[in-house]
Amino acid sequence: MKTVLFIFREFNDLDHMVPIIYKSLQLNKYNVIVSCINPNFNTMEDFRLNYIKNKFGIDIKYIHQLHVPSIMHWVLIILVFKLTRIRFLNSFSLLSLISAKLKNIAYNSSIRKRLYNQTWVERLCVSHNVDAILVDFGSIKKFIYQEIKSAADVLSLPIIGVPHGYDTAANDFWTNSEQVTQNSNRMEENWGWVDNLIVASVGVKNKYTKLGLKENKIKVIGSARYCKEWSHIYFAMLGDNPLMHNKTNHLKIGFFDHSIIYRSNPDAIFDTLLAIDNLPFIDLIIKPHTRMNLSDDRFYDIGTISNEHSTHLIESSDVVINYISSIVIDAYYFNKIFIYPDYFNQNIMRWELYNACWTVKSKSEMISTLSNIYNKGSATPYGTNEINHFLTQEIHGGTKNADVLSDYVEHISNVAMGQAY
Repeated sequence: MKTVLFIFREFNDLDHMVPIIYKSLQLNKYNVIVSCINPNFNTMEDFRLNYIKNKFGIDIKYIHQLHVPSIMHWVLIILVFKLTRIRFLNSFSLLSLISAKLKNIAYNSSIRKRLYNQTWVERLCVSHNVDAILVDFGSIKKFIYQEIKSAADVLSLPIIGVPHGYDTAANDFWTNSEQVTQNSNRMEENWGWVDNLIVASVGVKNKYTKLGLKENKIKVIGSARYCKEWSHIYFAMLGDNPLMHNKTNHLKIGFFDHSIIYRSNPDAIFDTLLAIDNLPFIDLIIKPHTRMNLSDDRFYDIGTISNEHSTHLIESSDVVINYISSIVIDAYYFNKIFIYPDYFNQNIMRWELYNACWTVKSKSEMISTLSNIYNKGSATPYGTNEINHFLTQEIHGGTKNADVLSDYVEHISNVAMGQAY
């Protein structure tokens, strides 16, 4: 049986890789090794990793722990991965500070870079009989991806890339900096080191091809995180939603904030949220993006800032207001009203292309729309047909009722066995 080494790096990215790990372990078409490349990510306290550990009994380690050929490797592992997680030390602020300082010194040292070089990666792969490496899309300049790529080339191991999110913007240049540089080779420069990339839809593939990636390197399968099978598992995994116990006669609005780098219009967003919050029949909850703080400090004086899980916030809301975050796809499964204020940003969003949202074009239209919803004055301008069309084309790879996770496993298995992409 072939062996695939999975390597993840961040909290958000795990949302999109864990479903693939889950299905890989369930179908057992190849051996699975799961590792974390980020020393600052706590693998012990992540509910998704704990779910697959408990269900399948798999051991999840930092990649640095998979091959420990010397005393120096052991010392570095203790300093970087063990010391800061000793509860006794963390109970004393000074000791906790010292252990964190030692961790940073050790990890950023030239010794660490010499220990975890290309040769080390080669020996790791040989010792575990690795046949393919799976990563999420990311820069080769981060962590030890360059060493992994060099070793994979020497050993002729294919590197498979899976999405670290769902690409919601349909236009080619969706950030402020990209709009200025107009670099049509950007994707090749960032992700070209990956041999085979999996994407959610034909639309995403076409976009990435226009931005430099070779068409024959991209495989359309669907979104692992948002496909129907995993969504139901994920919702159950989250457990009881404490927000559902907060009953009110008000209209509950969940707004999902995001970075201003995505061609957003901060003043329009602030003015609209302020107007919404002043409506007497509204309970407004603002959710910061999980990668950052609020995009605008003025939001702290509006509504309620919540760090509850985004899916729980959607489930407990009557209306979801969102302009770029992919988390809004959960709203379709919970049958929540999705309002898209297209004047919040200057991008073209994929749900727009399918009319799978309630689009509003101004602050006054937003207030009027919310008033109509509260007074049950009008039905949503989109329905099941638009939602299903969007989910089929953008989330399930273009095939109605596609078995997305099994298709991931089949493709990964084929690549590991050396078959054509």
